[in-house]
Amino acid sequence: MQTSYRHHLSLAEKAYTFLKHSPLHSHLLESLSSHFTSEAASHLLLQVQTSRPLTLRFLSWAHHHPSFFTLHPKTLAIHILTKFHLFKSAQRLVEELITDENPSCFSVFDSIKSTYTLCNSASSVIDLLIKSYCKLNCPQKALDVLHLAKSHGFMPGVLSYNSIFDVMFRLRVPISCAQELYSEMVRDGVTFNVYSYNILIRGHLSGGEFGQALEFFVEMERKGCLPNMATYNTVIDAYSKAGKIDEAFKLLLFKLYHEHPVPDEITYETLIGHCGSAEFKSRVALMKGFCMKGLMEEASRVLDSIIKKGWALNDSVYNVMIHGYSKGGNVRMALKLYKEMVAAGFVPNTICVIALVKELSNEGMSEEFSLVLQNVLRECALTEAEPAKVLVEVNHKEGNIEAVLDVLNEMAKDGLLPNSEKTAISR
Repeated sequence: MQTSYRHHLSLAEKAYTFLKHSPLHSHLLESLSSHFTSEAASHLLLQVQTSRPLTLRFLSWAHHHPSFFTLHPKTLAIHILTKFHLFKSAQRLVEELITDENPSCFSVFDSIKSTYTLCNSASSVIDLLIKSYCKLNCPQKALDVLHLAKSHGFMPGVLSYNSIFDVMFRLRVPISCAQELYSEMVRDGVTFNVYSYNILIRGHLSGGEFGQALEFFVEMERKGCLPNMATYNTVIDAYSKAGKIDEAFKLLLFKLYHEHPVPDEITYETLIGHCGSAEFKSRVALMKGFCMKGLMEEASRVLDSIIKKGWALNDSVYNVMIHGYSKGGNVRMALKLYKEMVAAGFVPNTICVIALVKELSNEGMSEEFSLVLQNVLRECALTEAEPAKVLVEVNHKEGNIEAVLDVLNEMAKDGLLPNSEKTAISR
């Protein structure tokens, strides 16, 4: 046995010399290949494990020689590549090992475990092994490795659980299995991340478990794991396709009113596409949400969808869009809609009128400013408003636009403007 050990060690030393001193002469390594051994390969990998160039040079050669590049040296290589943070290379090697040699997951894990301390490895190698089984659509083997790892004192990270959840849902494994794994994560104190919740939500929605999916949605917010755009897109899309339009709208409106502006990726087009005529008010609310956030391109697309449906625009639609375009600096579009609104017999509300006249003033559009102002005063028939109307007209003639806006704000406070609200407009 001692002679055999010396033989393997001698082969490893020769290969090491060729790797270190003759990197451009691969034929020297090839001269060893016919009698190189698995044990020699393992010796060599342990010798070069701190040198990334030498490790990669050896693996480039060994990859073509399955006669000596067997389970043990391959698991050493997986540890070393993981330590170098060469995760993709390590995963490719794991997948090659699993598919080409088809060892049992128990023997692979045993080899990983037995070589763990030799390479001063990290637990991320366990995550990598589990992820590889998942990528190869082997959820049961991934679960077996997870439980083996835990029974031997390893603590697989959230990446492992996420990978298993993902493959379970992709392969339509009974949803009860995913729920058991979820309970196991909770018992073990594994911290969920946004990707964990997104996978769980998507998987339960695809299985028709809408109630459970929303419970995960609520739970993630309660635990301080804020939903991202993928979360919202997934839920809104699933609810829309299932005909649950009201719930989808509520979710999107909650996002609009209480959180950051919605990026372009939001799938509200899907939501709109599944609406029926009963959702007209919801579309207006959605449009208002976009306007409030200054997302006028999105609001315009909702408006276009209303028009395409053949629905008549009402005063709410006009007021929301005029105000949004005015605040967004697109005064010409705001004025166009204002003229349409007046021609249709609607009376613009105070908020949109003051926003419009202010923007017309800022743009120096004096004729248009005068037109809108005269329309407002003409519609203002209350006797109590007469003194204020005079003040507006006088200041307008004198070109004192700031004073005009001040008077209009005061009229809004006092409820003297048509369809006015009781709060002054922020200037």
